[in-house]
Amino acid sequence: MGSIKSKKQTRNFNNLSSFQWLVVCSDELLLNLIDYCRWLVYETNTQWERGRDKIETEPEK
Repeated sequence: MGSIKSKKQTRNFNNLSSFQWLVVCSDELLLNLIDYCRWLVYETNTQWERGRDKIETEPEK
């Protein structure tokens, strides 16, 4: 927190209007959300594929 960089960024945020600040923040959140969704879909597909392979390889009783 004590680094010059973080102080500079905070000052820049203070210079932005509330609306601009909101846009910047929501932009960041949106990108994080998209990344999370991509990861979630990938994980779900991987789990599903594994589950399906498991079912197919199990011998029928």
